[in-house]
Amino acid sequence: MTLQIQPVAIVLAQHQLQNPSLPFLSLEHALVRILMFQPEGTIVANKTRVGVQDHQLIIAQMQGFLANAATLNVDIAVCPEYSCPWAALIDSIEAGVVPSEGTLWALGCESATPAELAAAMDRLKQKVIVVFDDSVLAKHGNFVDCLCYVFRTNRANGDATHVVLIQTKTQPMGGDDFELDNLKLGRALYRFKNSNTHASNNLIGLLCSDTLHPQFDQLIPQLQTDSLILHLQLNANPSSPGFRQYRSNCCSHTPRTTEILCLNWARGTNLLGQDGTSTPFITEPKTIFFRPTGELKTDDAHILENHSKGCYLTNWQEHRTAAFVFSPDSRLFLFETTKPSIAGNAATAIRTGPKMLDTFSWNMTASVWESKAPDDRFKSYWRDEYVGLQPLLDPLLGKLLEAERLIQLCVGHASDGEWAHWTNLPSFRLMDDDTAQRLTLCWSTSGSGYIYRKDCLALFRGFAGTINDPSQFSDRLVAFRDAPFHVAYKSYPLTKVLRNLHLKAGLSATGVYLGQTPATERLEEVKKRISAVLHMTESDTQLMALWYRDDVGNLRDFMDEDIPKINADPGVSPVAIVNTAP
Repeated sequence: MTLQIQPVAIVLAQHQLQNPSLPFLSLEHALVRILMFQPEGTIVANKTRVGVQDHQLIIAQMQGFLANAATLNVDIAVCPEYSCPWAALIDSIEAGVVPSEGTLWALGCESATPAELAAAMDRLKQKVIVVFDDSVLAKHGNFVDCLCYVFRTNRANGDATHVVLIQTKTQPMGGDDFELDNLKLGRALYRFKNSNTHASNNLIGLLCSDTLHPQFDQLIPQLQTDSLILHLQLNANPSSPGFRQYRSNCCSHTPRTTEILCLNWARGTNLLGQDGTSTPFITEPKTIFFRPTGELKTDDAHILENHSKGCYLTNWQEHRTAAFVFSPDSRLFLFETTKPSIAGNAATAIRTGPKMLDTFSWNMTASVWESKAPDDRFKSYWRDEYVGLQPLLDPLLGKLLEAERLIQLCVGHASDGEWAHWTNLPSFRLMDDDTAQRLTLCWSTSGSGYIYRKDCLALFRGFAGTINDPSQFSDRLVAFRDAPFHVAYKSYPLTKVLRNLHLKAGLSATGVYLGQTPATERLEEVKKRISAVLHMTESDTQLMALWYRDDVGNLRDFMDEDIPKINADPGVSPVAIVNTAP
């Protein structure tokens, strides 16, 4: 079976339908508005069904999601695989809740047996045209996993109609997964592109393990240009190599004109076992929007506005990619973003990247989605785990980026004069396991990002304990022993970007805490790096302390310790070099 990307225009023409006109795919400068549903639930997965145990709840939530998509008239409404009950989709369409002209719904539907799918299509056909490759039903297996595209277009005679185009999953998850023996497989991925022009962006949807298909790598060149990829998943490990490699290939391609939205189920999603017990399945969704770092609006105010609404900027440094990580909780996310590619006069416009407009949480009492800010867990985390940090961090609750910079400065991660920019901050890095090192994102309890945050806050607690007793300061910081000082990160002037100890009189110094018995190489490296920046900014390099504790717990200052150095000018070389050339 050959896997292929099929143009939607050709597929629809076979059914006497015109290709839909989707303005959000044009190359004209405009913002694309997206409504995204990240659901939560207990998943029932067996030989005949993959879906949510509490069926009535997910139906109500999905109907609310679709109603919001129609009311807000978003360009794209999207939910992950196995999430949309057929009843919710059918009831909504029968009630007249449908996408308007020029908009698209991409809905990962719950599984369906051939009989269930036939019944669903029979009802849908009373209101819309259904396009489906029924050869899939002849394949081995008990059910299909469907991505349903819903949109408005015209018949060949010009009459308007709505269409449900059904794309089926092409590759099961491996191992002992429920799909391996029970999933009927499709063979096509559909590509939306505007007609009558070569200048159009593309939209392509993937269902989770489509990327594991043995022929998928052959399709990657078709994904690397002018494309928005929707990768819809129910995936306990979306950062495994099979799900990351195509992203690397797309994000390393030049020019960078592909963006990827990976959407998973929410944290707290469980899997119902055969014995009736429920076990955790999704511990961290890793729902992430990937786009180039260039032409991106990343001033502090913009980053914090997105942060307050559940969209957190990180840096996939190896591929110069901005990775916007979404809150792990069950939410509707409403945001707008610039297009993967624009042309003509619009090419001079700034592609600002995503801007969060709102987030919605499900109100169980009223059975409606209501606007509600998500929680990054930062405040509760350090107040519970690191109570000694309250005096330093309480004033920074409304200045989370300053908190990140201050912590990293105090524990030795400041590198150069540009260290505080988000692309240089270590805490903004997205790690190989797709966990964020952001110090102000505190839902992770495992992974590289969690380890970095835990280590930084532990060192920062040691820093807090050190400055609480200024009598320990060396003579170089004698001015700070008796006079009250405050601890803060300052973005200007340049002479203070590496200063965190500040007297009211204006004098500033640098204090860094490096833990217990750090390697000498680490101490020397931090001293050299910070001294070089202080020298470059014509700052006093002696107004610095590099604190650590020795193996018995005594506080030491590496700035007071002389390191033996090899004489670089021995005077006489012990080796005679003789030119023996004729």
